[in-house]
Amino acid sequence: MMSDNVLKIEGLWHAYRNEEVLKNIYLDLNSGERTAILGESGSGKSTLLRCIAGFERINQGKIVLNGRIVSDHILNVPTEDRNLGMVLQERALFPHLTVKNNIMFGIDKVSSKNRIVADLAKLFKITSILDKFPSEISGGEQQRVAFARSLAPEPELLMLDEPFSALNQELKEELYAELIRIFDERNVAVLLVTHDLTEANILTSSQAKLDSGELIKT
Repeated sequence: MMSDNVLKIEGLWHAYRNEEVLKNIYLDLNSGERTAILGESGSGKSTLLRCIAGFERINQGKIVLNGRIVSDHILNVPTEDRNLGMVLQERALFPHLTVKNNIMFGIDKVSSKNRIVADLAKLFKITSILDKFPSEISGGEQQRVAFARSLAPEPELLMLDEPFSALNQELKEELYAELIRIFDERNVAVLLVTHDLTEANILTSSQAKLDSGELIKT
């Protein structure tokens, strides 16, 4: 029987120039589970996501995605081969591509591209702006596009690095409700990095805190 474990981190250590940032991290996340990593600025929250994504090499321990080791002290599988999605605070949309082409960017299934874009556009209520460029739409619309693009390759793990911090409270609350519905519908595992405990309580069912490089379940 296949395990529904999406992410397993065992004894992860990471340092920048011999300064330890992450110390002996353990974390498990199954399909459909949503966990928040809380912590002050500089505590290593974003670094942890970068390690999971493969942007940073780890010094010790291992990261397992969907039953496959993707990082250890020797191995570092490329980001594009890890089947995960990521949404950042700055959205990072391609300015020279339309909304439609931004969403299509990470889709490998050529024959399904239009269907996937249409489905996601409907889910995120952005059908009317598919032919516009990022500079022509609002911040809230840009964030919806960023979420749609991250889900387009149908990842089993979605990582969110403070993606709501630039939005006003009204837009945040609107997005929260829609995202919970979409996450439940797609049974995607979510790892949220935030300093906002209220946001963590709304979007996730479990939290852990990064403090002095160590991950402590709360």
